[in-house]
Amino acid sequence: MALTLRGSGQVSADNYGIDSDGSITATGITSSGNLLLETSGNPSITNKTTGAGNNPSYRLQADTNYWDLQGTFSNANDELFFMHNGSIKMGIDASGRITTPNQPSFIARTNSTFNYTGGTGYQTITCFGNAILNRSNSYNTSNGTFTAPVTGHYQFNLQLLLSNVATGDDSIHIAFTQSGAQQIYANIRSPGSAANGVVGYGQYLPVIGVGDMYMSANDTLQIKLSSSGTMNIYGGADWGRFSGHLIG
Repeated sequence: MALTLRGSGQVSADNYGIDSDGSITATGITSSGNLLLETSGNPSITNKTTGAGNNPSYRLQADTNYWDLQGTFSNANDELFFMHNGSIKMGIDASGRITTPNQPSFIARTNSTFNYTGGTGYQTITCFGNAILNRSNSYNTSNGTFTAPVTGHYQFNLQLLLSNVATGDDSIHIAFTQSGAQQIYANIRSPGSAANGVVGYGQYLPVIGVGDMYMSANDTLQIKLSSSGTMNIYGGADWGRFSGHLIG
């Protein structure tokens, strides 16, 4: 069944009613046809419930899969949810705040000391083993690797504390590495003297960095360290954090 209204007058079929001002009423209708609403003004469709706490919705379905656009009026926030097969994918509350509970993101803290042997080239930092957030399970706590679940723009944040840095150490580099290729350094090229009175003290050198990457699905992101001298990354949970999220 197809129902089309153009111009003035009223058309009704089965339990459909359409007025010339674009108003539509429908009761108990299931149809495999098409419905076109076309006017010269500003057409609108209202799906209204008169029961307190009811949750009206619209559904788009193909075979057994479906999307629901559901308004939830049973709580104080009057939220609107985008749901796929009954699972909430995005929500908007009455204040305009948007939540995306499955947006890829992770936060990991250091839970062990990472030991680096000087002169061995770039080594993957693997001491961020305590994941306090790991949506989509994209971060591997055992090897320090984030794998992009979807193609998009990502941001990564890093904070760590190098320890046992000697004054004579040179070329201390910490890099965001995408699928094996260095993309951006998390620090300037630091000398060992920076840990002994210039930036840090007592052989400690703090490093804070941010990296933005465009990643294809299944690309990987790791943090790597290189230096001429042997040193450690302090393993205290309050001193090291590695995090990332999908921007869009």
